[in-house]
Amino acid sequence: MLPKKLRAYFSRPESEDELKEVLAEKGELLLLRRLEQEDKASPAPSPLSTDAGPAPCPERHVRGGHMRDRDGQVKAWNDRWHASASNLNAGAHPAHRQYFSRDSPFQSAPSQKWRRFMDLKVNDGDDPDARWQSDGSSRPPRFGPMGG
Repeated sequence: MLPKKLRAYFSRPESEDELKEVLAEKGELLLLRRLEQEDKASPAPSPLSTDAGPAPCPERHVRGGHMRDRDGQVKAWNDRWHASASNLNAGAHPAHRQYFSRDSPFQSAPSQKWRRFMDLKVNDGDDPDARWQSDGSSRPPRFGPMGG
């Protein structure tokens, strides 16, 4: 009795049992299995106001992993990504600055070894030298620097 634009063309929502019967009749086994699985606990909301929602792959945001370098060795997570020779750029000569396409000569200089620009912190043991691991690889980079 309603005008065409106001008519309801969809059936009522099915109960869970009815939905399972319909999926079984249609042979949708994957959907039926997913429906019977327990719901996963949703991750805690982010404390950052700029995050739109939880991470789609939360396992990427924890320590550990299996990322390998060019030598095939598992790499440690670099918590010191911000500590590089680029921090010295303001007071350095342009030939000594670190750019995206060129590393600073100070980054791997023996006199600057104490800054540990080329090292990763592996653990917090008692021996200071056992806590660090070289970030370098014995194989050269696959691709050259961009813009260099």
